[in-house]
Parts: sequence; C-alpha cells; structure tokens
Amino acid sequence: MTDSLGDGIAAVVMAAGMGTRLKSSRAKALLPLCGRPIGIYALESARNAGIERVVAVVGYQADEVERALGDEWEYVLQEPLLGTGHALMSCCPNLGSFEGDLLVSYADMPLIGADCLRELVTYHRAQRAAATVLSAIVGQPGRLGRIVRGPEGELAAIVEAGDATEEQLTLNEINTGTYVFRSPLIFNMLAKIRRDNAQAEYYLTDVIGALATTGEKVQALAAPRPESAMGINTRVELASAEAIMRQRVREQLMLSGVTLMDPVSAFIDAQVTIGADTVIYPQVVIEGRSAVGVDCVIGPCATIADSEIGDRARVCHSVLRGARVAADAQVGPFAHLGSREGEQARG
Repeated sequence: MTDSLGDGIAAVVMAAGMGTRLKSSRAKALLPLCGRPIGIYALESARNAGIERVVAVVGYQADEVERALGDEWEYVLQEPLLGTGHALMSCCPNLGSFEGDLLVSYADMPLIGADCLRELVTYHRAQRAAATVLSAIVGQPGRLGRIVRGPEGELAAIVEAGDATEEQLTLNEINTGTYVFRSPLIFNMLAKIRRDNAQAEYYLTDVIGALATTGEKVQALAAPRPESAMGINTRVELASAEAIMRQRVREQLMLSGVTLMDPVSAFIDAQVTIGADTVIYPQVVIEGRSAVGVDCVIGPCATIADSEIGDRARVCHSVLRGARVAADAQVGPFAHLGSREGEQARG
C-alpha cells in the first residue's frame, strides 16, 4: 500500500446505481469484472492511494452490494436515487463536518489506478484549489461533457455535449466525473444546487460551475492514461474494460516469473495467484480464488476454478472446481475434479 496521504482526506465512491443501460437486473457495482464485483476496484484504488477513510454510497440492492464489497468500507445509503449531487449530499451526516480534502469517484470506473488518484490529490493540494477535476484527452468525446479552460489553463466550465457550442464540441478534453473537493465547502455548495433539469436530479457538475462563478479556484488535471478514466455504461464498455484488466493481470504474472505461452488465450481472474516458473499453455481459464504453486504446468485446455494446485503439479485438458491438487500430482487428460476428487489427486 502507498504511504498515507494523512488524516486530512477521505474518499467517497458512488456505488448506488442500477444497471439500466447495461440491461441488467443487478446493481451496477455487482457486475463481474475479471472475477470480482466491478465496484471493488475503485474502493481499493482509493485505499491504495493512501486514503484510510473510504465511504461507499449504496442505493439500489444496497444489502447485496454491501455483502459483495465487504466490511472494509464505511457505507452510506442514498434513498431515493436523485443524481450524483444527491449521492454526495447523502454523506453529509457522516462527512459534513469533515475538514480536509474529499476525493469523489465512481464504482463504474474500475480501471482508475491508485497512482492516478494520488497524483490528482497532490495536484489539488499544490494548487490550493477548492475543487479539482480529473479530465481525460480522448479521440472521440461523443456525448461526454467537455472541459473548457480559461486563458491561464484554469477550469472555466464543464459543458455537457447537448449544451455545447460548435466550437466547444471540437474540444477533446472531457470530464471523467472524478473530483477532489475542499470540505466542508463542498457540502455548503451542495445545499445551494437545484434539480430543475430534465432528469429532476442534483448534478455534481453544477457545484463546479457554482464554485467557479463565486471566485473559488477550480482546476482540472488530465489523466496520464485516458483508458484509466473510462466509465462502464454499456456491455460494450464492460468488455473493453475486461480486456484491459485481464491484460494487466497477465503482464503482472509474467513480470513475477510466470510463463504464458499464448497470453491472449489465457483468461486469469484478478485474485488468482501463480508461483514462479509455472508454465501456462494456451486455452487456459483460471478463476476465482485459485492458487497455483511454483514450477507447475497448466494446460493446454484446462479450466480451474477456486482450486489449489500444489508445487510442480501438471494439469492437462481437465476441469477442476473447488479441488485441491497435491504437489507433484498429474491430472488429466480429460479429468473433471470437484472437492472430493481433487483431494485424491496425488502424484
């Protein structure tokens, strides 16, 4: 974990939303990404950035979301769901008297890393800003809100695409929806915004505009990697995030001493551990909390889920679910092991 940013900072992660645009009956934070609930990544990034107090705002299917995300976090219930501004308002009983910096991010931004969040907080503090927005430079901004900067590079406005002029639509710097605010100023400003818009919701972006008009310093910092600030609103975006996340997992494993004979055909979940000198052949799937020992040979064509594979074991053309394979054992070809059969898989 990164060194702490101190007591003068807290984080709020918005995890109250429904999976409407994802065509799902489940809360968005519950959707699986690389074997874990999508909402866990933003929470862990905030903690790994050095923020000790992390608050998750839940709403739709709140009980299920809390169970899935675990008890490491402080929870706040948003009810009813009246927009991003209202989600942060819901934190007022918990954080309304908090004095310091308040990082706000979203559970549907799983690719944002701890380093990016830490850099945003550091920049915000160096600028002595009332609010700092994480932006991103993208090739096709589409319907995303544009960042409009002033003559000295300061943030002048966030303009939604539907309200933008033709000139503003040519801008390719967009709002990611991740912010750092000075608290308790942010809660004072939230009390002043209205929901007289088409969605009848309180928008957090309205606070940015209000701060700028009152003379408070508002800044924007572009993310070093635009894909890290990608939000997940459709199954297409979910698939793109899955591909990026799985590539990160594969790279981390290879850098730790694991050989992937055909990296693209290896589907390995984020919580899987694999020991050094293990060789993964093509068409291998390793899921859940599986642990593979050192100097193993896995595959080709193996599926391993929530299983433990001992050192120097070999698994070929087989399916293992909840199995435990002893060191030096050989499994397959064409074995299908569950928990009982797995205990008997010995060399």
